[in-house]
Amino acid sequence: MCFTATSDKSTATANVRRRRLLSANFFIDKLARIRQSIAASLLESSGQGFSARMHTGPTLSSLAPTSAAEALKLLTSRPLKSSPVDVLPSVLLRSCAASFAPLISHMANLSFAECSFPTAFKTAQVLHVPLLKKPGLDNEQMSSYRPISNLTTISKVIERLVL
Repeated sequence: MCFTATSDKSTATANVRRRRLLSANFFIDKLARIRQSIAASLLESSGQGFSARMHTGPTLSSLAPTSAAEALKLLTSRPLKSSPVDVLPSVLLRSCAASFAPLISHMANLSFAECSFPTAFKTAQVLHVPLLKKPGLDNEQMSSYRPISNLTTISKVIERLVL
């Protein structure tokens, strides 16, 4: 009986590893196909690779500065989910929101003024097990899944301040 439980556990672990490898390979291949398709389309339409096209729509030359009050409102009114890549737990961020709000609004305003998002906040954790796109899709088909990545909580707050 003990042998069966261990055997079942080993089989389950092997199945999880196999599924992770299949999903990782599927998404790597999918990105490669998309890159190739875009490059081929650009080459076909313009006769050259990634050519620079002028933007013809409205321009966004600057973002309006944000305030500590706006940051405080986001920190206290919206659910904050912790991410494994967070240095600062979201529970602490929320409980000390009045102290962190001016710092976050200052970081956001610097980012807006310099037209640059801090590299440290671009880090995300990609989950090993992707989620089904919609309930009822074939769970044996890798195309039915989408990858999940978790950004840092502060990244998400700054992103919301832009919106």
